[in-house]
Amino acid sequence: MLLGLGVDGVVLLYVAHRLALADGRTGVDAVAAIASPSASMLYGMLTTAATFYGLVFVDFPSLQQLGLLIGHSMVACGILTLVLIPALLPARARRTDSRALLAWPRFAAWIADHRGRLIWLAAAITLVLGAAATRLQVNASLERLRSTTPAAAFEEDVRRTFGLPSDVFVTLQQGPDLQPLIEANEQLLARLHTASPSLAVDGGSSLLPSDAAQRRAHEAIARAVPGTSEAIARFNRTSVTAGFNPGSLQPFVNRLPVLLSPGSHLAYEEFSQHGLGDLIGRFITRTPDGWTLATYAFPANPAERQALESTVHSIDGAQLTGLTLVNEELAARFVPQFIRGLVVGSVVVGVLIVLMFRDWRLSLLSIVPTVVGLVWAAGVLALCGVALDLFAVFAVVTFVGIGVDYGIHVVHRYQDTGDAREAVAHLAPVIMVAGLITLFGYGTLMTSSYPPLRSMGIVSIVSVFALVAASLLLLPALLPASRASARGEHLLR
Repeated sequence: MLLGLGVDGVVLLYVAHRLALADGRTGVDAVAAIASPSASMLYGMLTTAATFYGLVFVDFPSLQQLGLLIGHSMVACGILTLVLIPALLPARARRTDSRALLAWPRFAAWIADHRGRLIWLAAAITLVLGAAATRLQVNASLERLRSTTPAAAFEEDVRRTFGLPSDVFVTLQQGPDLQPLIEANEQLLARLHTASPSLAVDGGSSLLPSDAAQRRAHEAIARAVPGTSEAIARFNRTSVTAGFNPGSLQPFVNRLPVLLSPGSHLAYEEFSQHGLGDLIGRFITRTPDGWTLATYAFPANPAERQALESTVHSIDGAQLTGLTLVNEELAARFVPQFIRGLVVGSVVVGVLIVLMFRDWRLSLLSIVPTVVGLVWAAGVLALCGVALDLFAVFAVVTFVGIGVDYGIHVVHRYQDTGDAREAVAHLAPVIMVAGLITLFGYGTLMTSSYPPLRSMGIVSIVSVFALVAASLLLLPALLPASRASARGEHLLR
């Protein structure tokens, strides 16, 4: 991201210095000629930082970290570019004849000759693509970020072949005492079995019954079994009748006295003592505040899921979670939160731009490449059926910063020179070079085998093309031929 955001400032200062050399300036005078472009560069970096700082107000830790990281980096990048580039320029540089490569006067003249047509054409394209952009889909679920490696594909084939569940819901129950939690878990399992008998459920109380349940089991055994000796004799006779050699089941016979003893009791610690700590740990865990019980449910259809949710909500203190629920909540909350952060950043950017230009018309013109370019990009992506995932949405913030930079550079040069043709002639190659560098940097992501990175590459290519086109074609066409003519038109009105 920093490569695409910071490179245009470096290119802007370097080209300004080369143009000064082509105009006949040498040495320190050529370095001093980049003073005005340096101000434009610094404001562009600060507005980009403000765009990312807006993400700090989003209720998502990952976006907050992204905003702080890129925001701080852009401030540092602006300061370092302002200090290092002039210091690294040669103080004894000689006059150069490379002006033809550094300025595009013919392109600027063509823009001036076709201003009306370009504005009408851009308006028509914006209306069409803006209508298409309303159908752009945003899929912010974590499911979109899953790996697509051969191992992941094989795992999915195994799941489908054997009918293994794909959605796992986890019910958590927490409390300071273990026995009340186990009893509540038994109540949960009983209600789930009543509400949806076909629902597959694994709960902690299935491995570790409550004390009350163990007492009921002992009472049932006492009623069904006449005595330990008689039970062992019956078992031995039945095993021989079934075809087993006498004594072959003796290890189990040795355990029968303990199993049938009315004083036997199963406790949590005994699982660890017998090497089954990992087994019970999946369901029951000791925490600093007490205990946590987990119940795993595998609904196979919407009816089972509805029964699961309604039952869990009827149990006091039970919380239902799982990847499916997290995805749904993330998808529902992400877009509004993201828009909130983008709006906050945009307001700060607007304030900075107004303070820079001190002219509301120029301030509005400077954001044209960002607004129009992103509308064009969204429309194209919607028409192509591309859905934005988390990675692609992060990239959108980057291109907001890039578009704002392009607009500030062009309008600031126009404000400085008072001539739209000269501003376009000098800035067009800068924007084109910066756009190509960004394009090649992000475009390589299209070759990635990881779908989120690939979608990020697609979004980047479309967005860069749209922003460069809006900056080089529409924005120059909207600029008056000169500041003097603009003031004259204002007085006539």
